[in-house]
Amino acid sequence: MTRKWLGSALFVCSMLLTYKASAFDAKVVGIKDGDTIVVFDGTSSTTIRLAAIDAPEKSQAFGEAAKKAMSSICFGKMATVNPINTDRYSRTVADVFCAGKNAGEWMVYNGFAWVYDRYVSGHIQYYGAQKIAREQRKGLWQDNNPIAPWDFRVK
Repeated sequence: MTRKWLGSALFVCSMLLTYKASAFDAKVVGIKDGDTIVVFDGTSSTTIRLAAIDAPEKSQAFGEAAKKAMSSICFGKMATVNPINTDRYSRTVADVFCAGKNAGEWMVYNGFAWVYDRYVSGHIQYYGAQKIAREQRKGLWQDNNPIAPWDFRVK
């Protein structure tokens, strides 16, 4: 009996760990910074942290430019949000598509965000986008010594 119960409990736990919320469409009603937006689905607002990227902090070089870039691609537009998980601040971490473009990959490709190595799982194509941005000295890569946001936050 105990084995049966343990097996059932493990199955339920594995289902909870692998659960992924369904994609949804929502209007982008706010841009907090280059990697965080607010969407409204007609019922409620949700703060979304874009998966696998880290944009410069507002007080950091290119921070305001990153926020403006995110605004240019997403603000006021309908977005498809594909939730992945939640972060330690209870924000939904998701892939976001605005006007048919992967907003996270677009931000990296145009030099407004880094690939966030620590959380890149499943987004390895972002490295190719970052390589192009770096080679073409786009956005933050114009700086001779750009500081990654995770290093900037430590200072």
